[in-house]
Amino acid sequence: EGRRKLVENAWKARGVDQVIDEIVIGDKTSIGQGFADARIDAALRSKLIVNDDVKSGDYKIAVSDGAVFLLGAVRSERSLTQTLEIARAISGARRVVSHVIVRPL
Repeated sequence: EGRRKLVENAWKARGVDQVIDEIVIGDKTSIGQGFADARIDAALRSKLIVNDDVKSGDYKIAVSDGAVFLLGAVRSERSLTQTLEIARAISGARRVVSHVIVRPL
């Protein structure tokens, strides 16, 4: 019930043309897991910023319970592949979920 309601509300937001349902309903995130997720997020962002082949601004990143979610649009498959490899190599990242599309120039 709660999950369905969240998805319905997402569709009601102005300008929404796609809703990706990655909702997980479970126990509250512990303080330790919250810190771990923040560390994973910061590590990934810093690695993307210094990588000349990746435009970090192309990605929206969210981390929850060790799962890394990537959203966005990139210009090349190579950029996406590198980003996925970097994300998977981050210590503590349990899985990487990509909702990134490739839009060549």
